[in-house]
Amino acid sequence: MTNISQIHVCQTILLFPVVEQSRALSLITIMEVREFLREFKTPLIVAGGTACVLTQYSILASSILYRPCPPGLEIPFYYRLPLVALKVLRPHIIKIISFFTRKPRLEVGRSSYLSLPFSGSPKFEDLEIFILDFQEDVLGMKKVNNESEIKDGQSLMIRRKEGETYPGIVWIHGGGFTALSPRLYLPVTKYLAFKTGAVVISVAYPLSPENKFPAALNHCFDVSKKISENCEMFRIEKSKLVIVGESAGGNMAIGVGYKFNEAGSNPFSAQFLVYPGVQMLNFNLPSFKEMEKDPAGKLDKMDKVKGLSQYISGSLSLVEYMYNNDHVTENMAKKFNSVLERSVDEQYVNEFSLMPKSKGNTKVDIDALTSNYHLNPLMAPEDLISKSVKTFVYTSNFDILRDEQFIFVGLLKKCRVEVTHRFFPGSFHGCLSLYNKLPVSKKVLDSLAQDIVAQVNSS
Repeated sequence: MTNISQIHVCQTILLFPVVEQSRALSLITIMEVREFLREFKTPLIVAGGTACVLTQYSILASSILYRPCPPGLEIPFYYRLPLVALKVLRPHIIKIISFFTRKPRLEVGRSSYLSLPFSGSPKFEDLEIFILDFQEDVLGMKKVNNESEIKDGQSLMIRRKEGETYPGIVWIHGGGFTALSPRLYLPVTKYLAFKTGAVVISVAYPLSPENKFPAALNHCFDVSKKISENCEMFRIEKSKLVIVGESAGGNMAIGVGYKFNEAGSNPFSAQFLVYPGVQMLNFNLPSFKEMEKDPAGKLDKMDKVKGLSQYISGSLSLVEYMYNNDHVTENMAKKFNSVLERSVDEQYVNEFSLMPKSKGNTKVDIDALTSNYHLNPLMAPEDLISKSVKTFVYTSNFDILRDEQFIFVGLLKKCRVEVTHRFFPGSFHGCLSLYNKLPVSKKVLDSLAQDIVAQVNSS
């Protein structure tokens, strides 16, 4: 029976040059490799692994040429190399590991080492972690004695061991709607709990393509509602509850806020959006063109449309249409351009506007979905946007989502929403996971923590 160690061995064989050049992607020990080869004694694996090792250096060199490092990107070469290499090799690694382990490619692709490299889980002695169960009418809460107990798909709570009540943070993780989990974000959420003194509840939501829109959004809304109604149980001071969303999680955090405002009452005093995706209408904005092949090896245009296609349709059937902007009808293009006219400086309207094309035979009612502002926060009616709580937006310069965030901030200001916009010239999409390796990543996370502290202290 193939076990998880064997998957790690396959990853090590394929990523050997990367591992040699950076400890960030260190996967297993040499002893595990020896045990694996001794158990299987498969010439095909040995030969294949040797061939992979011999070819990786040329592939890594070509990957750097494929994604040249632009001026101002604050990632040292020895970290950018494995990030970009993993990005280029990831589809092939998934296929090979899936073949040898007989595991579905989707499962392999979601494994921790192929999702994104986190900084390692720091130890904060005064913090305690709980596994939360929001599935039942009675909320379940189990204390974690060892982090190895935690599994993907489990919501987590991180808080200080002593004290009465604290501010509360509802954290919605990123991952393109299709990957990652509170377990993988634990290094980030623990640091955030430590820096802010808040109770951090990291929500596990149903992933795509198994669960299409709006399943994840509705789950995040339901969980947020239960948290706000049971603050005493979590030792949270209700008036100091905020929501934080990163990337795809930022999209859903906005959607959760819209749903609360439509219901008549929003329990959050503020929302914090870290490089969020706020629209799926125009993939030809300047930032999409500049970072079509993401120089940081995190999120490129193809990643974006694949994630959205699975989130919307449960498949990759819309990728070609969305990549070429063929999914937008003339009617929706006009609506998008009207948002631009209201929210950005006149000199940028023509640069940001999109050329509408026919939507083609997509087998999905794209027009209805693209007009759904729970999916496209940028397209919400102004009277709903104006009800938004105080908003903080954190934008990285090297991010395909950069321009839509500027548009969204402009729209919030037009609707008289109190908004603070933090722009990081040297940062990149997905930077938080490397906060204790890269100064620019720590700068973004520390800025988020400081803003949360300032906000809850003023509540």
